Amino acid sequence: MNKQKANTRESEANFQNHHSAFTRRKKILFLVILPIVLVILGLIAYWYYSQPGTQSSSNSSEGATTSTTSTAQAQDTAYDKAVTTAETSGPAAGQAILDSALQQATSSTAKATIYSQKSSLAGSPTSGSDYTSALEYAKQADSLNPTIESAAAVASIAQGMGDNKQAITYYQLAIERIGDPTKADSMEQSSYGYYNQEIGILQDAN
Repeated sequence: MNKQKANTRESEANFQNHHSAFTRRKKILFLVILPIVLVILGLIAYWYYSQPGTQSSSNSSEGATTSTTSTAQAQDTAYDKAVTTAETSGPAAGQAILDSALQQATSSTAKATIYSQKSSLAGSPTSGSDYTSALEYAKQADSLNPTIESAAAVASIAQGMGDNKQAITYYQLAIERIGDPTKADSMEQSSYGYYNQEIGILQDAN
């Protein structure tokens, strides 16, 4: 009887040790992947917001469309300059360039784009992987122009920081914005499945 109990305790201890090691490896892997995810999300946000349909209606004049394109190009140039400046003069100098662009932005969509860029820059290794600032900027972008991508960005950063509750909230928000997955495009369907998968993992971890 005592031998059986000892074997049971040993099995439980081994399970806990394996589980802890797996959790640590998973966390390290996620922290390595997160900066890459932030950059990708920043590029997706830029592409999405720079499309004429997201910033002007189908009945917009040619002049308005040209203005939208010019604004997107200016934002892209500012971001490239911010990244280069952050590498040579430090994160604060890089963020200052985006802050200047933010002051010149007039629409909520344009401001959301810049906040997404600020989030991407803050979370990059160049800026010391400042996830706290990256999360705050991502939430600003989501509040200004709520999209599937903006909610997913917040969720991903929160997940990397270990804030499972907030990550679940924003993954669920992204799912709500997709709506009926049977009516979504292939990319949204793939995202729908991924977000649900991540929610399951986070819930199991709690």
